[in-house]
Amino acid sequence: YDIIESNRNVSVCKTTQNNGCASLEKNEDKEKEQKTGNYILNVDIIQTGVINEKGKAFGVYALHVSRQYVTGFLEEWHIYRRYSDFYDLHNKIKDRFSDLSKLTFPGKKTFHNTDRAVLERRMRMLGSYMHTLCKDSIINTHGGLKELLTTFLEQGEYDRANSGGPISHTIDTIVNPLKSGMKTIKNMPEQIINTVDEVVEGLNKVFHSKQGAKSLEPNKIGTSVDPESDDNIPLRIMLLLMDEVFDLKSKNQWLRRRIVTLLRQIVRTMFGDIVNRRILDYVSFITSPRNVAQYLHIFKQSFWPNGVKAEKKPDRDEGVKSRTRVAAKIALLSCQSDELKHIIGSETTRKGLMTVFEIF
Repeated sequence: YDIIESNRNVSVCKTTQNNGCASLEKNEDKEKEQKTGNYILNVDIIQTGVINEKGKAFGVYALHVSRQYVTGFLEEWHIYRRYSDFYDLHNKIKDRFSDLSKLTFPGKKTFHNTDRAVLERRMRMLGSYMHTLCKDSIINTHGGLKELLTTFLEQGEYDRANSGGPISHTIDTIVNPLKSGMKTIKNMPEQIINTVDEVVEGLNKVFHSKQGAKSLEPNKIGTSVDPESDDNIPLRIMLLLMDEVFDLKSKNQWLRRRIVTLLRQIVRTMFGDIVNRRILDYVSFITSPRNVAQYLHIFKQSFWPNGVKAEKKPDRDEGVKSRTRVAAKIALLSCQSDELKHIIGSETTRKGLMTVFEIF
């Protein structure tokens, strides 16, 4: 009897499970039938905040998205987007629909992107921007706009790999090499530092014993600056500048290590951990398509103002040039910092300023 009762219970469980699966499949089929035909998009930005990822802080916006089908079925979900995601969408829309480029959109900022006032103002402007794009009068007169918005508002992270149009692709082709060139700033100081260290080490091997040369190895200036740390980008730039201006290549290792320590303290005290992000944001800003177009326009106007070749400026006589050089040299020497003279010496500081003067 126990065996018969057990088999009967198993049979009942299987029947209940099968009925549940069938009911679930039936509901899914019914939902698919209702999610057909035309639909209306509605977007509300409900919250903004700051998150930290890999030591970098940036603002995010929480969106409530609803999709109302003609069948009456309503679909709702929440997503998170960054300002850069909205900016990418805005560029794609401008490339495809020139008349929509006049819509009010919050501009980029180089600094203070995570301030509460900036985030709140952007949230209001982005909310108004999305409401305008989702209007029936806009969507019905711009073919393909609804598909762009639907892709942007899908659940999960925004995929920027979607096609952005021929104009955007052409501009990116021009700008990306410029950005790559700017990024070489990060590697140049490291290469020069290592070259200088090798030269100094070779001289020490010549004038000192092998034991002294071996003890110098752990104290190389290149080892004190971590080449893999992004936070050292401004430090490398400043060290390269100090090397070139004040000819620190010819100084001893002790002085150079003192300068590295000083520069590191300056960077950390003045900027903290946001200096690297600000440098990258600034590089991205100055190499943006709009700024590159402005640079080309200024270059054209300087050589061909209003389409006419510019006239040659009259040459200054030698007396005016000499007086100008003397005045500029006096102004430059008067800018010497007492703190800098105490650290690297008055003569080294003067030679460095003269090096800068001779460049121009």
